[in-house]
Amino acid sequence: MRITHTTLYQASQTQLADLLGEYQKANLEVVSGKKINILSDDPVGIGRVVDLRSSLSNLDQMSKNINTANTWLTGAETALSSVASIADDAKVLAISMNNASMSSAERANAAVQVDGMLGQLLDLANTRVDGQYIFSGTKTDTKPFAFDNPTNPTTTAYSGNAGAFTLKTGKDTSMAVGYAGDALFDSQTLTVDVTNNKIDFQEAVGGAPLDPELTATIPSGNYTRESLANAIGTAMNNASAPPSGPNGLTYTVTYDATTKAYIIQNNGTDVKLLWGSGTNANQSIASDIGFDPVDVQGDPLGIPPGSIRSDEPTDWGIFKTLMDLKQYLKTDNVSGIERSMARLDTQFYNTNNAVSHIGYKGISLDLKTNVIEDLKISYNSQKSNIEDADMVAAISDLASKQNAYQAALASTAKIMKLSLIDYM
Repeated sequence: MRITHTTLYQASQTQLADLLGEYQKANLEVVSGKKINILSDDPVGIGRVVDLRSSLSNLDQMSKNINTANTWLTGAETALSSVASIADDAKVLAISMNNASMSSAERANAAVQVDGMLGQLLDLANTRVDGQYIFSGTKTDTKPFAFDNPTNPTTTAYSGNAGAFTLKTGKDTSMAVGYAGDALFDSQTLTVDVTNNKIDFQEAVGGAPLDPELTATIPSGNYTRESLANAIGTAMNNASAPPSGPNGLTYTVTYDATTKAYIIQNNGTDVKLLWGSGTNANQSIASDIGFDPVDVQGDPLGIPPGSIRSDEPTDWGIFKTLMDLKQYLKTDNVSGIERSMARLDTQFYNTNNAVSHIGYKGISLDLKTNVIEDLKISYNSQKSNIEDADMVAAISDLASKQNAYQAALASTAKIMKLSLIDYM
């Protein structure tokens, strides 16, 4: 076979190009520290690397969410711990003011302290984290609580919603880190004791009284709104039944969760509820179930038979308790002060429970953080095994490719110097 100089030249060019390509690839591996730099280097490996990068990106986002969640939970825990302290301080104050040796002037001064506590409580209920309100449900840009009268509040308006602000803390899991303040600062239970366990009432037909004043006594204990309705109905039926109440009328008491109202129904007679004027008015449960003890809507005899509905929404929350305590102190109402103590006990307990629940959430987030960090290490290790170069081997390979390329250059240079003169 006859090989011409042209063939030799072209073959040398091709070989040099191949060697240069391998040399360049080896050099890129050393410079980049990666053994996969283009798709053709390892099509299967590059697909796995893309998956691992996506997983790592998701883990980074989860880490950011968990950090944000921890910030929110810390803010809520700090605020609620302070709320529990206010409830405890208010109870201590109420205990001291319940002493018979205290004067009306001293109780009036204590009312000023309670007013200060109300201001602190409002600030805590409107706590913000990163500019967002944490007790406003999902309406995190809306200030949740406001007093009807900044200087002498009697009610608190809630402008948030019933939702809970959540953050994604796992592939398929989320955690509520914000709270619906109206439920959080409310109390779902009421303590009934000798300070608020009486209902005085009088029965009548056609406006004419049937009996003297009757007293229904509710058993002491902790009640939900619904269970309290049942207990009140039973107590009124027992009071109306012979021998204490010879008429034996039947009463049904229900709680309307939509309007937060109690409804007292009877079997067709009139009833006068003696919230403010009965023998046991100082032990009345009236205000606890939404009735104004002084001016009860539908209270007088002669109202159409049927039902009597509480004229205010039921409010067992800490705001209302402090407002009531303030009023009791101002009016020197010792029975009311004593009633506030049990409610403050309940609110202290409930608030501490909420703080404990936040603590459990924090532990859960810590565990998730540990899992995420372990997964990051695992994914980065897998990614490194696939795409990272073995630098010792890569440098050795680069030197080998460099030597091969330089040898080829030298050989080709000698071949290309040959001409017809060399054969003459």
